[in-house]
Amino acid sequence: MILGATAASSAEGTYLENVLDSLKFLPVDLQRNMQLLCQLDAHADQLRITIDAQRESILATASESKKNPKPFDLSSLKKLRRLERKCIKLLDEKLIIAKECHKIANSHLTRIGLDMSRFEKELGPYQRDEEFEEYMSESINVPAKSQRAAAERAYPIVSSPAHLASIPVSPHPPASGDEPRLRVYGPASSEQTYCFCKQSSYGQMVACDDENCSIQWWHFKCAGIAEIPTGTWYCRVCTDRRQKELIKSDGAS
Repeated sequence: MILGATAASSAEGTYLENVLDSLKFLPVDLQRNMQLLCQLDAHADQLRITIDAQRESILATASESKKNPKPFDLSSLKKLRRLERKCIKLLDEKLIIAKECHKIANSHLTRIGLDMSRFEKELGPYQRDEEFEEYMSESINVPAKSQRAAAERAYPIVSSPAHLASIPVSPHPPASGDEPRLRVYGPASSEQTYCFCKQSSYGQMVACDDENCSIQWWHFKCAGIAEIPTGTWYCRVCTDRRQKELIKSDGAS
């Protein structure tokens, strides 16, 4: 148990360190590329201003030529073409850098996802269900004995085995020759709730054999079982608590 906990803690440190190291250089790479994009933007804006001015000059010259015919100067048009090609080249460079930014971010996200998946797999049984944590924090002040007493009052005819309870789906008794079953009728008050789902009793239910169980009665579906358990049965909450207590006692020794 101690070795398992140590391995999980070591794995946590390794994976989290990898994630932090990965994030450490992510802003630097993106910041450098964003600065390049800003510089290209500024250069492209200046080129567009120059192109617009050159185009206006060419149009003004062409308009004047209609009044005073003279040979058209092709050098101005060639200069305009050069400026346009240069602007297109800058836009292509911007697209390449933007794709590089996307590639860097996606690569880091993929790496983080893989590290977290390995971390969760390594953590294994030491990972606690958040819903159970929330439920336990809500019910920590409810005495376990009072819940057990309420459950026993709601199920007065159960005798043996201690963890078996079956609520009939029909009020009719079993047909002749059928195997008699232990039955549990619902509580007198419809407000009484049981199980982790905090609903009323229905269908088949099973009782946890831990005397300090804060939930006591579980629906088969919520307990994650399909058949009647044999021997001593502990719910997930108590199993998790017992494992932690065992790890703690091993560590103390």
